[in-house]
Amino acid sequence: AVEARAELAEVEAGADPLAAAEHEAADAGERVEALSAELSAAREAAAEPFSDAVAAELQGLGMGDGEFQVQLTGREPGPVGSDGVSFLVRPNAGLPFAPAAETASGGELSRIALALRAVAHASAGEPTVVFDEIDAGIGGRTANAVGTALQRLAGSAQILTITQLPQIASPADAPFVVEKVPGDPTHTAIARLDEEARRAELE
Repeated sequence: AVEARAELAEVEAGADPLAAAEHEAADAGERVEALSAELSAAREAAAEPFSDAVAAELQGLGMGDGEFQVQLTGREPGPVGSDGVSFLVRPNAGLPFAPAAETASGGELSRIALALRAVAHASAGEPTVVFDEIDAGIGGRTANAVGTALQRLAGSAQILTITQLPQIASPADAPFVVEKVPGDPTHTAIARLDEEARRAELE
């Protein structure tokens, strides 16, 4: 009621609420454009070094030559600026770069996510990161590299990893085993392993 009376008083005094709203909208539009341009410049400056750092991580995670690019495209300004951001990968030499979300397998997507997190240091706002099938199609040295990367990332976030590989499971601080238990109904059981059971499971 107080706001309505104040608005009516302004109208009676000759104020034009439509003109005022148009002026405020124009000011807001200019502010959006300025902030979007600032954000676009920051993204443009960060894209290449970020791509190089992620590519270096991917090379150690069994992703071929680890070729990775950040592609920026213009779009209408919105809550996250005026850029469309795509992550492009080229897992095999001679193939064109393509969006990771469209071409990478589940295991490759997990490793790309791991590389992104490793570079970004699991920044604030995501205290827990879950990786499933991160061991798909890898073994040996690559599996060791993935385990090491997960362990490093665990210094700044809680990492939950579902894996079949001892190279990835062995660095874990808290190992669990998940088993299907037959019965009526069949159910799933999960239990934390003590040191003896951990050694047996890894073997």
